[in-house]
Amino acid sequence: MKILIIIMLILSLFMGIPTNKGWFTLYGTEFFGPFYVLKGGNFPNNPLVIWILLILFHLSIFSLPFIIKKSYFKYILYYAPLSFIITYFLFAPLAIFFLIPFIIVWVICIVRFNKSYYTAR
Repeated sequence: MKILIIIMLILSLFMGIPTNKGWFTLYGTEFFGPFYVLKGGNFPNNPLVIWILLILFHLSIFSLPFIIKKSYFKYILYYAPLSFIITYFLFAPLAIFFLIPFIIVWVICIVRFNKSYYTAR
């Protein structure tokens, strides 16, 4: 299960395509682009709030490998990636296609967790 979560983390950052100006990645969309706009001082308020939420939900996904044995792991596994996907769609709608491998691995994690959780009961 931990390996699947780590794969999910990698896919949440490093998916992308090459373009004529370089690689267009999720990492660049989420971190580099907004930081340059923030340094320029012209970041509109609504996208800024969505971007902060996106960073918080991404951090909650990064907490998953460390809380596998906790009782609230199930809720974080369900809702943190879902919130991340929704806020990513609100922040950069065209980049949502790069999250498809992340979504597939997330669904596999949920199925595998449910299978192990309910057979242990």
